[in-house]
Amino acid sequence: MSRGNQHDKWHKKSRDQANIVSTTCSTGNCDSGSDYSLAVKNGEEKSPAIIIQLVGIDIKMIIDSETSVNTVDVRTHHKLCEHSKKVYKLSKLDTKLFPYAFTKALDLKGTFSATITSPKNGVEFDDEFYVMIDAKGCLLSYDTAK
Repeated sequence: MSRGNQHDKWHKKSRDQANIVSTTCSTGNCDSGSDYSLAVKNGEEKSPAIIIQLVGIDIKMIIDSETSVNTVDVRTHHKLCEHSKKVYKLSKLDTKLFPYAFTKALDLKGTFSATITSPKNGVEFDDEFYVMIDAKGCLLSYDTAK
């Protein structure tokens, strides 16, 4: 779908189909209806995702063009641990990870290396994964996804 079609598709949606998640007034005069920041969720948000195999298990990963590392949540790590003792043993962290525009580091459990297999073409390679404690979902860096 071309960018123009996506733009047209968004504008054809009615206001009732969009959910306003939050509003913030940026000035002291909030009654005027101006200077608002809105977070809108239209129900069709889709992040680019891929299914990869780690230790023989299909894992859905969201491809993130802004991250330089691969991450999995604790739940996914436990699932992987059931199938491989290599994944169970986490390495100590030698670095801190910071989300964009934040000064507080992410709460990480450790790192592990695993063989990534593409179910589509069988290509295999090893890469490192960080286990995030408070996350829900898994991120694959754009560089790894290439």
